[in-house]
Amino acid sequence: MRDRLSGSYDWPTMIIESVAAAGAILSTISTAINKLNEVGDGASKAVELMQGFSDALDSFERDKKDSVINNLSSQELLKLESIKHRRDQWEKSLHDMLVIHDPALLQRWDEAKARQKANHKRQMEAIKARAAARKKMIRQIWLIMGVTAIGLLCAFILIGGVILIFK
Repeated sequence: MRDRLSGSYDWPTMIIESVAAAGAILSTISTAINKLNEVGDGASKAVELMQGFSDALDSFERDKKDSVINNLSSQELLKLESIKHRRDQWEKSLHDMLVIHDPALLQRWDEAKARQKANHKRQMEAIKARAAARKKMIRQIWLIMGVTAIGLLCAFILIGGVILIFK
């Protein structure tokens, strides 16, 4: 839907379910950017598509890295890195095009990208901190279980020894 005040489109939020879906969405966006390069119009649409894709890709990556059950395989991680690299290339292409066509939009987009990258970095650090805390908690649980098992074993030996002595 078109926003009457700003003149921009309100695109629905992208949701990425798999690495393959991310590749397909990026291919669609690259086609739109190529058409934009040919026509020279609709830069705001391309920026909104690219920003929505970047947000969705970051969300997908965050969800998969934070999940204990649904982790990405090494092959999917490689594909994800490849998609992120291609995204960066298309962002550079779009950036170069905006330098010529719409410097004001370029400035707003750069500010939005900077906020997005800072937010993504904070989220990834939080995920790493939660993973480290989870690992520490599991280590502590094993330590407590081990000490308890050793304590119970010593108690049984001591009780057995006392029973043998007083028998």
